[in-house]
Amino acid sequence: MSAEIPRSYADQLAILEARGLGVDDKVVAVHWLSHLNYYRFKLYASAFWQPGQSRYTEGSSFDDVLWIYHFDQVLRELVLSAIKCVEVSVRSRLAYEIGHRSGPQAHLDTCHFRHVDRCIEMLNGLRSELRRSREDFLAPYKPSESIGNIPVWVAVEVASFGVISKMLSGQASASLRQAVADTYEMDERVLCAAMHHLNVVRNTAAHHGRLWNRRFNIELSLPRKKPAGLWIAFAHGDDRNKVYNTMVILLHMIRAIDPSSSLPRRMRQHMESLPATLRHHMGIPIGWEGLPTWRS
Repeated sequence: MSAEIPRSYADQLAILEARGLGVDDKVVAVHWLSHLNYYRFKLYASAFWQPGQSRYTEGSSFDDVLWIYHFDQVLRELVLSAIKCVEVSVRSRLAYEIGHRSGPQAHLDTCHFRHVDRCIEMLNGLRSELRRSREDFLAPYKPSESIGNIPVWVAVEVASFGVISKMLSGQASASLRQAVADTYEMDERVLCAAMHHLNVVRNTAAHHGRLWNRRFNIELSLPRKKPAGLWIAFAHGDDRNKVYNTMVILLHMIRAIDPSSSLPRRMRQHMESLPATLRHHMGIPIGWEGLPTWRS
């Protein structure tokens, strides 16, 4: 049994103060603790924690932590908006290529996939999503429990991001995968890895998880040759699995999908609002503002 005990909001605030976190307005601080959860707040406050001294950095405050929390909120909204745009685009391109190259029901046939077991896993996910869906456009296909009569261009409109990612990366035809990737001037290997990564990021953001300082287990495959010039925009080494790199790949894909989108400008402005002393938590490299990718 856990030795920890529940504490009042006032007690939670007293612990933060005892550990060196400045509090200007205790009423406001208690208000936010009552809405954010103490443990969640501590995760954001960790940016100011000094492990060797077991206290918060001198001069850090409750308001500083709250600012980062709100920064991360907006970051999630921007990243989710970008991922939604990418998801819709990849759905469309994948359905078109499968339908024209392999046939309307080719997404249901294991012979078109590199690995039978992964194809079956993808089909099980698709079948589950089709059964749950209440979309009117599925009415002509609903009388049967079978999904064998559903064309790929209908199926992708119900499939989750994860199913779409598996459907793309699982295609046996490298030329089909590349045809989709060509839409974004990317190598198919890089696109498939990006879809896997973006699915993890999307799920994290959709469930209100922190993005700004998270290290993702699923890394991007950084493009060395295609598209030309994008390699330099990425963070490397220990920072390659942080959200900055996620934003770089999203930035590139959004520009290919919708050159008039305001998302690249908004993403840059939001990153600029983060104090320079905290940018390393996102994996933002020094001099990022001057890189061609961010100046475009």
